[in-house]
Amino acid sequence: MLRSSVRTARVRRALATLAFWLVVAVSLSFSARGRSAGDAGSRARPSVAGNPLRSLARPLAPPEHLRGAVRERLVAGSYAYLRVAMGPGQERWLATIGAGRALGECVDVTAYAMAPSFESPRLNRRFESLLFGSARPCH
Repeated sequence: MLRSSVRTARVRRALATLAFWLVVAVSLSFSARGRSAGDAGSRARPSVAGNPLRSLARPLAPPEHLRGAVRERLVAGSYAYLRVAMGPGQERWLATIGAGRALGECVDVTAYAMAPSFESPRLNRRFESLLFGSARPCH
C-alpha cells in the first residue's frame, strides 16, 4: 500500500511539472508572436491578458534551485507570489501556480525562468526580479 501511495505522489508531481512546462511553452509562444505583430506583413494576434509569463525575459537552463523560508505570500488569481528568504539579506520573489506555501514554511524552489523588472497588473506591483517555478516543502 505504501509503494502505491509513493508511486501516486510521484505521478502527481510529474504531472504538475509537465503542466508548468506546458504553461511556460505556451506563454513563450504567445510572447514571441506578440513581438512580431508590429512587423510589416504580419497579422496582429490577440495578447494573453493577465498571464504573468507573457513578459518572460528568459528561461533558466539549467533550472535554478533555492532553499529558504516563505516570508510573504501574495495570491493573485490562479498564481501566488512568494518572497523566499534564503539567509540574511538574501531574498527572491517566486511566481508559482496555485496558492503557494504557508508563511514560515521551508521550501525547495525550482525556478525555470526569470523576468527582470516584472510588472503585475493584478497586484498593481513591480518586482525588481521575479522567478517562475515551483515550491515544494523541504525534506
